[in-house]
Order: sequence, then structure tokens, then C-alpha cells
Amino acid sequence: MTFGYTINEQRKMIFMRFSGSFDAAHFLSCIERMWADPAYRQDYEGVADITDVEPTYTMADLRNVIAFLRENKRTNTARWALITASPLAAACGYVYQKAMSSVHQLEVFSTWEAASSFLQWEAPRPTFDEHLVV
Repeated sequence: MTFGYTINEQRKMIFMRFSGSFDAAHFLSCIERMWADPAYRQDYEGVADITDVEPTYTMADLRNVIAFLRENKRTNTARWALITASPLAAACGYVYQKAMSSVHQLEVFSTWEAASSFLQWEAPRPTFDEHLVV
């Protein structure tokens, strides 16, 4: 798995990208690494690009992620766009959306353009610093 993120402090936006396959433990280690970044703010809106993720995670993985994020005070509270090309990942995104609705709003999209429109963000795709390769 490869994880990269960029925090744009001027736009108050977080951009994340995952590729490869991952489980809940890998995903959460990526999130915690981003949380440790001094530029991280939980009120920044964000985009999570998982179009290159091989959906090998389980519903148990998804439940673990949701439980961890619901209980953690560092969890982002702003609007997020999830971009995916996989029907399974989209379905998991909708489960996550419903379970996390009291914490933050997440919408699922298949293109960067649709995600950008939702967040009212007009800019090219950001470049990502690779932070974790597993």
C-alpha cells in the first residue's frame, strides 16, 4: 500500500491518496501519521482518492475504522469527498457515510471533477508527498 497526503493551509484543504491493498491497521496508521503533521487541522475539508485501491478489506475492517474514528477526538469534522472507481469501495463509502454522519459529512464520487464541485474547489489535482509505503 502507498499513502500520500498534502495539506493546503491557504485553502484549508487536505488531500489524501491511497493505492494498493490495505487493511484497517494500515489505514489507521496512515491516518495517525497525518494527524501528527503540525499542519493538520480537523476543521479542514478534504478529498480522499482511493481510485487505485484494490478493495481487499472486510466489513470487520470497515467497522474497526469507523469505531476508531468515532471515538477519537482528532477525527476530522469537516466535509469530505471520497473518490473511487470500485463499486465495492463505493458501497463501503456509503456505509461509512451513514455511520459517521454525526461526526462529518462524506460524499462518494467517481471523478475529481464531481468531488471538486461538491467542495466548491476549483484547482488541478494536487501532487502528493508519499508518506508511507507498506
